[in-house]
Amino acid sequence: MNLITAALLCIPLATLLLAAPGQPVRPTPQPSAGVPQPGQEQDQPDICFIVVDGYARQDILQSVHGFDNAPFIQGLVSRGFTLPEESRSNYPNTALSLATALNLDYLPAILPDLDPESRDLAPLQEAIVDSHARRLAEDLGYQIVAFARGYRPSEWTDADAYLQPYTQGAAARGIAAPLTPFEGMLFESTAARLLLEANALLPPSIRLGLDAPYQAHRARIDFALEGLGQIAARPEPTFTFAHLIIPHPPFVVGPDGQALTHATAYTLGDTPFDGNREEYSRRYTDQVTYLNARLLAALDQIQARSYIPPIIVILSDHGSGATPLPGPTPQVNYVEERFANFTALSLPGCAPAPLPPHLSPVNTLRLVFSSCFGRDYPLLEDRSFISSYVHPYDLREVTDQLSN
Repeated sequence: MNLITAALLCIPLATLLLAAPGQPVRPTPQPSAGVPQPGQEQDQPDICFIVVDGYARQDILQSVHGFDNAPFIQGLVSRGFTLPEESRSNYPNTALSLATALNLDYLPAILPDLDPESRDLAPLQEAIVDSHARRLAEDLGYQIVAFARGYRPSEWTDADAYLQPYTQGAAARGIAAPLTPFEGMLFESTAARLLLEANALLPPSIRLGLDAPYQAHRARIDFALEGLGQIAARPEPTFTFAHLIIPHPPFVVGPDGQALTHATAYTLGDTPFDGNREEYSRRYTDQVTYLNARLLAALDQIQARSYIPPIIVILSDHGSGATPLPGPTPQVNYVEERFANFTALSLPGCAPAPLPPHLSPVNTLRLVFSSCFGRDYPLLEDRSFISSYVHPYDLREVTDQLSN
């Protein structure tokens, strides 16, 4: 087994060490900030669907992380948003939750033939990219705009406008071999971790690029937050999908936006995390603080530049993940923390019924298309299911375990 493991490690290691200096990445189109021309004014509101990955509900931010999010909530309310105070996620991980939110239904209805023993995420990716909500928007005449996010299952590279920041590539930054998320997970979870610990001693020409993926991650977040306000000035009606992988780990910015450096390999999971619950909460809430300020500024630009008041949905796919880490006994358990997601909606010109207190992702866009476009999408029962990362489709209902 040791020989087999060593042989398997040789492949990604050889790729890393022998990679030729890359060419700069070809620049991609930047967000357009065109001003509507006479006769081109749109006749329906833009739809902006913003996913803030792993953003915890306000009561969990207080009880688990000791963070008072009242100023941000008040800022949203003053901008016309309504927040269901007991919102809960349908699933505990991103791909499952996004597939449900964007297809307006639960997984068994979206993908009825899934094998509970399967580990294949390809059906979820297809459901997210070719989602029911996207098709509805296209049928209504919307141009589809999406931002790069570095998370394959939710990349809408075939959107009418797929926007990503310009990067110079690893070689231009003096880095020979930046690690991908998969390679980072491999190095962190095997004996190859010794290479990471010795990384500083390696010659620069073969040094593993630990911080380059974090820099790219920060760049994607900042690019999307900046670009959201510019899209509102486009003359055609747009359906914008912005999946921001923040405040979810990796922790890449401080509360004022300062860049953090890293000595560990880049991954998108809550683990590995070397600190305790207190350290996780500090870094997590630092990113919440930064995101809150940038998001309010983006919302001001969106609303100020829109010809018609836009429909804006801010939704987290699931809550935070601090409770499994070492530390004092938490006030809530993992299920309560993980399913306590964040939801805020601004639906000007629509006539929604009072929001259900437990509004979940499966019902969020059902509410939007019913209230704002007259489509017949009655709300489903808000239910929650848990599964492991190893077997994501082996689902067990936990609705009754949630305190709210």
